Amino acid sequence: MSELEYWNPRKIDQASTDAEGWRIILSNRRIGKTTYASNWIYERARREQRTCLVRTKKSEVFGCVQGYADMINKYHDEKYTAKMSNLYASLISTQGHEVARCFAIHTASDGRGGSLEADLLIQDEMIPEDRRYWSHDPYSDVLSIQLSQCNGEGYIYSFGNRVSSVNPYFAKMRIYAKPDRDITVWPGIATIEIARGYKCAVPSINPLAGARKAGNFDGMYTEEKDNLQDFIEKARQGQWAEWVLVYDGRTYRLCQEGEKCIWTNVGESKLRAYTIRMEDLAKGREMIPSKLLQDLRTEYQANRMRFADINTMFDVVSGLFTKSDTIHL
Repeated sequence: MSELEYWNPRKIDQASTDAEGWRIILSNRRIGKTTYASNWIYERARREQRTCLVRTKKSEVFGCVQGYADMINKYHDEKYTAKMSNLYASLISTQGHEVARCFAIHTASDGRGGSLEADLLIQDEMIPEDRRYWSHDPYSDVLSIQLSQCNGEGYIYSFGNRVSSVNPYFAKMRIYAKPDRDITVWPGIATIEIARGYKCAVPSINPLAGARKAGNFDGMYTEEKDNLQDFIEKARQGQWAEWVLVYDGRTYRLCQEGEKCIWTNVGESKLRAYTIRMEDLAKGREMIPSKLLQDLRTEYQANRMRFADINTMFDVVSGLFTKSDTIHL
């Protein structure tokens, strides 16, 4: 780019085929993603195309839709409004038509009603800053909403801060962003863009730059904080758990080394074996107690988990974010 511009999907779309329908954009704040999305929703509405929206929490859905209404009204001289129902928030056009509908990811079952007949889903805050997903299986919940509201057709565009490559979406799809590339294409699965080289609405020199730097606020979004290799670590010495976790037939054991919790594939084990999925139940295996599962998720949210290799990370994180109706209460 000879002159910096705000984010747009041109780069990720050009790198993708129709087989990579899930397109994930990881970036710092204030590079124009929300502004672009508002214009995108508006232009699609003019063509009588509807858009499905997804946020993390139900308390965010009305504000999300109201924000888009305000931006559309500001830039296009319209009179869009937001309307909240028991299940979701709707974006209503000047003509009174519902042009977008926003769901919370942890209420995915709410999206199983009448279809919006949309062909695009836009997800904001795919990776929460605090790693609290408010869902036991966010990957499946997003796909559930997309299936209900878009009839399984069209594309998903997910926006996320560069908080952690160790997340349930990447783990379930067994993908990651390659740090030396702006675009990583996983053929037939998804495309990931690390959004570099775009214009930012926050100038590098401003009255609060020093305060942000002093408290490492900006550091939360830098690539140094999101290096996947920092999460790959071998267990050397520490306290090993007296139980193992089985996922997809593979067995993992946890080692506590200081504040770190390091997972290792140990092959066969005679220790007490827990599992999270019904399909992994077998003789000698038990469903994981809910208290233990919650404790493990807390360790994940606190960013204390490490993994002996990337495949161990994929399995363990997938296991921690898998729904189970049979977990002991």
